[in-house]
Amino acid sequence: MKIHALCLVKNERDIIAQTLRSASAWCDYIYVLDNGSEDGTWELVQALSRELKAVRPFKRDPKPFFDNIRDEILLAHLSLASPDDWWCILDADEFYIDDPRQFLAAVPRTDRAVWPVVYNYLFTEKDYEGFRNSPESYADDTPVEQRLRYYMVTDYAELRFFRHSPQLKGVPVGGYYPVHHRRIRFKQYSYRSPQQISLRLETRREPMLRGDFIHEKRSNWVAGGTAEPGPAAEADLPASWQERIASAQECEFDALDGVYAEPPPWKPPGGPALSIREAVRVSARRLVAGGFRRARNRAGRLWPFSGARA
Repeated sequence: MKIHALCLVKNERDIIAQTLRSASAWCDYIYVLDNGSEDGTWELVQALSRELKAVRPFKRDPKPFFDNIRDEILLAHLSLASPDDWWCILDADEFYIDDPRQFLAAVPRTDRAVWPVVYNYLFTEKDYEGFRNSPESYADDTPVEQRLRYYMVTDYAELRFFRHSPQLKGVPVGGYYPVHHRRIRFKQYSYRSPQQISLRLETRREPMLRGDFIHEKRSNWVAGGTAEPGPAAEADLPASWQERIASAQECEFDALDGVYAEPPPWKPPGGPALSIREAVRVSARRLVAGGFRRARNRAGRLWPFSGARA
């Protein structure tokens, strides 16, 4: 089993080295597409590729962002993957709590997709106070896990890992089934410092006017607010980085002890019915596996598989 990560970056110089070093511990290949960085991100990725074997700079393309841009990375490298491999959608600000290699090794072969639990770390008023008192403690060379300690467990999730198939025509963000019943946990650091937040919002301004990055709309950041799909009106564009300061009181605190808040209840999304041929194939595999388990149990031995379905 190999893991191939599809990484899209733009103006992430402050965190990309930490992200790629962390992901290199469990990824075999990290294919990076730079969507037009102007802060030295692409040059840093190229330098890191000489240090980290897994990092593979794909190309730099400043064309306007669109939702399916990762398809270009996938299709360019599809022939390098084997049937037992996994693809990962990796953002530049994500760090996994669960080891993906161990997690995916325990996923039954009948499951084709894994969704995440997102622990979203925010820049709070306490961080702002710390930044004003000691800006150097929020410098890029300080690990982001030490800088930002307040988080929320979001109820938003989307596909993060999907099994390889030579028939893939793109990243199956619209659905890939069956989905594994357990979710993998990762930390996300989207808002890290006043300078980074300002650059992030400026970078996303033009795409928002075209209807992308709906979650950045001002209406999504007010109590009880909901961002409607479609292009952002001028009044719905964030005016300053201060609008991203979160309340520490409403967040969980990470004591760096490996203990995290429990996620809300979740049920894997269902998908289209299997074809008759695929249903027969899946049922046959499950019958064989079930018979093998029963035989081992009768022999008085433990079934050495910690990821069995509930």
